[in-house]
Amino acid sequence: MSRLSLALTTLLTLTTPTLALAADPAQTLLSLSATGTAQGTPNLLTASLFVEKTDTSIIAAQDALNRVAEAASQRAHAAPAVKIIAGNYDVTHDDNKTHWTARQSIDISSTDSHALLTLVAQLQALGLGLSGLTWSLDPKTREHLAHDAQIEALHTLQAQARTAADALGLHFQRFKTINISNDAPPRGPLMMMSRVATPESTRNTQDVMIDISGAAILTP
Repeated sequence: MSRLSLALTTLLTLTTPTLALAADPAQTLLSLSATGTAQGTPNLLTASLFVEKTDTSIIAAQDALNRVAEAASQRAHAAPAVKIIAGNYDVTHDDNKTHWTARQSIDISSTDSHALLTLVAQLQALGLGLSGLTWSLDPKTREHLAHDAQIEALHTLQAQARTAADALGLHFQRFKTINISNDAPPRGPLMMMSRVATPESTRNTQDVMIDISGAAILTP
């Protein structure tokens, strides 16, 4: 597995404080929000490949595609630490319906970039085309970063509540409500290419962000 380079930063997004009277007239509710951001170096490489066969017969085109796709699937399943996902399968024809084209997309991914690129070369030798390579965070790494971002955001939200209470001459008691949401998994840049290339330089740091909002209870 590639080494991970993790760095944690925190970005506070503080909305204009909203004060409201709580059910208890001696209490004041203060609405706050913060965003925790954890940064990590992507370690999951995904190759997007495709099989495409054209023939005057739709059956012949599909048969030719299925043979290559099956051989590719067997080769991929035999590779260590590589996950394969079959994508879209479609058949189209030209305007005169004299030729039919069958196409199947296949994604393979691994945290071992060397093993994946070796497999990509083998699949290309079988007749598959390579449409692109992308870097992303593997699920376990992303979960770890999301946890760090969430803890940091919570600490920041709590500190801001205390600071606001002091500025208002009040006391922070606790949060009445806390809402947590996270962003969608980011993907690294897509590299379009026709042959295998070493993609190490494309592993730009990616952010995992957790948004948190809450209603702080302030008392005299």
